[in-house]
Amino acid sequence: MNNYSDSHKVMRVHTLMKVLQAIQGGETWSKSDIQEITGLSWGSCSEIISLFEEKKILVYRKLTKQNNNLGRKAKGFQFNEKQYLFIGLEVRQNLIVCSLVNMGKTELYSRRYKLKENLSGTNIFKQISEVYVNFLVDASVKTQSIMGVSVSLNGGVDIYNKKWIYSPRIENIRNIDMNQLIDFLPAEHYFNIEHDINAQALSVIHLHKWTYNNYVFLHFGEGIGMTFYNHGLYSGSRGLAGEIGHVPFNRLPKDRICDCGRKNCFETFLSVKGVLQLIHDFCGIKLKNLNEVDQSIISNSALNDFMKEAVSYILIFIKNILDPEQIIIGGEALEPFLPVIKTKIENKVNQESWLSGNNIIKWYSDKEINCAYGTVMTSCDKMIEQHIINNLI
Repeated sequence: MNNYSDSHKVMRVHTLMKVLQAIQGGETWSKSDIQEITGLSWGSCSEIISLFEEKKILVYRKLTKQNNNLGRKAKGFQFNEKQYLFIGLEVRQNLIVCSLVNMGKTELYSRRYKLKENLSGTNIFKQISEVYVNFLVDASVKTQSIMGVSVSLNGGVDIYNKKWIYSPRIENIRNIDMNQLIDFLPAEHYFNIEHDINAQALSVIHLHKWTYNNYVFLHFGEGIGMTFYNHGLYSGSRGLAGEIGHVPFNRLPKDRICDCGRKNCFETFLSVKGVLQLIHDFCGIKLKNLNEVDQSIISNSALNDFMKEAVSYILIFIKNILDPEQIIIGGEALEPFLPVIKTKIENKVNQESWLSGNNIIKWYSDKEINCAYGTVMTSCDKMIEQHIINNLI
């Protein structure tokens, strides 16, 4: 295959990826199923499956369904759960969440690790590498079985140059070259970093098995993040796109200074911290967290109206500018109030956006987010393709 022209190599990579993607998702497929899904000839399909078997990318087991012609059990294929694995890491201030995923995009194991000290720019590589090693031991996985690592980060994340530019919640994060992390891990891997909003989006999308080619995903949590997908994630020139939380909203009773230094960013009142301040402003009640919200707060009409107006403003702006097939929205900052404001927001957006249409908004629960898994979802196909180029053609 080394004598292939560049065009033949591209076609070969495309064909191998086509077979792998046809059987991703945890199913066990027979050779005839794979041939039918891909549309390849029987000979091409058989040759590729044999290659993947030889390399132990695919393993087989007997299927329970009967072969219609011969009345005997067919041979089925699924992804190896012992080799060619990915690890996703969600990095927070005092916690790292880990996820083990196979090439079929099935999560095999996950675990959360509370850090002994808060993460900072001075201890980041040491702490991540320690958690990584502990996770391998806990998951009973050998180092050489790991094919790639993807790390989810918050704040300013340059995904192309793999730099963590800034974090509003972690100390001393300033233009850190995350490529250095590889030197702290026990083996060489394909490596990726991702903005946490993209990882959140892909985890929810895969959970629900949604197949939209075009959507906007919004999360209202410690901050406010947005990602736009149009036949692929749009990340901007450096991977910094989606910071809608730092768009100003000048309808507050009094100015608020955002952590970024500017006035009246959406994050100052629609993040968790911001909503807690809104509750104090509208209800005169000081809470430590949103779990303490009771019916008297939820039913405060002035507070509800303000939140409805603010969220609707964002969604109308998004709908008019990006014209998405779907807007997917959720997060812990909004959840206590959704029983009261969700329908009002949907109605306002449909009434006031340009050439509006119904059923464009879908809501998700914050509990449905699996960021460590989602960061693998954003990058595993790219890493698999690189492995094919380096090792199989």
